[in-house]
Amino acid sequence: MRSLIEDKAKSAFEIGPNGMGLDLLRAVYRNVAVDLPMRIRCAMACLPFEAPKLAVTALVSESDFATVLDRRIARYQEMQRTKLIGTPTNGNASNGAHEPVEVKPPTPSINHRAIKLRRRI
Repeated sequence: MRSLIEDKAKSAFEIGPNGMGLDLLRAVYRNVAVDLPMRIRCAMACLPFEAPKLAVTALVSESDFATVLDRRIARYQEMQRTKLIGTPTNGNASNGAHEPVEVKPPTPSINHRAIKLRRRI
């Protein structure tokens, strides 16, 4: 009787010559004679191959990727051309003279008087 059970258990895990590891794992977790923890581990190992994972897909509403890319390249080239040409703001810009720019010192972010008063106390 014991040899009959052992032969049955051995034949349950035999897979054909073209069998893959996934087939063996499936045979193990479908076999009731195997301990439950082993069956659970085999089922967990098979999950990524049996059930698809959720994935993010992007929908481009305009047209295909190449058309969008061509439009953006054309716009970038147009921006570069306008940057190189430039537009004079007044008559002084044409002869190379620039208007002076007034530069102010940055405003302090903390109250320096309060710091000086604390030092005196």
